[in-house]
Amino acid sequence: MSLLARELVYDLGEIEPNFFVSSKTPSSDWMKLNINGHGSTLRDRADIALTTSSLDIEVYRRLLSETLNLLPRACTVLELGAGDGRITHELLKLGFTNIIAVECHPESAKQLYNSLSPTQRKFVQVVCADVLDLNIPENSIDALVSIEVLCYLNKKFEKRLEHFAKALAPNGIITHSELMQEGNLYYAIAFEDKNKIESLLQKKWAKSNVTIRVFTKDEMQYIYKQCGLKMLESHPISSLHGFLSAANHRLGKDDVEVEQALLKAFPLLNGDCMPRAMYFSGKKLNISFKSKDTL
Repeated sequence: MSLLARELVYDLGEIEPNFFVSSKTPSSDWMKLNINGHGSTLRDRADIALTTSSLDIEVYRRLLSETLNLLPRACTVLELGAGDGRITHELLKLGFTNIIAVECHPESAKQLYNSLSPTQRKFVQVVCADVLDLNIPENSIDALVSIEVLCYLNKKFEKRLEHFAKALAPNGIITHSELMQEGNLYYAIAFEDKNKIESLLQKKWAKSNVTIRVFTKDEMQYIYKQCGLKMLESHPISSLHGFLSAANHRLGKDDVEVEQALLKAFPLLNGDCMPRAMYFSGKKLNISFKSKDTL
């Protein structure tokens, strides 16, 4: 099947071939976008906020290859929270030729588009829009990919996941990673973030200024069942990667000594007993959904 970007969001404007911007994006933001063609490199953009670290990319490359291996390469893949395109490029390397990459931040969406060669732009539709604004037709996508994005939806997570599950075609695959409670509590304690620690302990999401929602594995399994999804796999993402990324960002360089010092101070970081995030994959079941509320 072939889903067009214009079917995802009402009143989407195409400002460049296969580069779409939602009308809800402030014009002051997207009018300034500088589409300069292929030339920007991933290394040049390594310090952009909320991008996936190079350490995690190695893990996700293997997991995505295993999870999406049986899908035809011409199938429709929807990527949510594409950022500057690190995962998008991995999907291209896997051979997928019909990718819709959604990113809400104009600057990141621009950098993603600029990182694509003219040939790659034929295979990727870049959409600058909020995940909450997407209204995806049912049974219209073959795979959904989202790396540490949906947890930012907080209390709206379940309702959005249900919507995405309905959008999957029969036997469609969903693959995503979300932050986990134990690992992020550990992370918060190490960085002495009192407010975040309290939020994680008490789970007072509505009253907290922390907008990231964290999960336990059991919680995610329950949510999958409620959304009509069968969990195929769960794989821990080591806390070490997040710590290294934060530490090296502060130092402005990659340093082996930093890794050794962190492992010595926090030995649990290198194990799977307290993961920072968990990678999940699931398959759509042909059953009715419990919730009948409109999205």
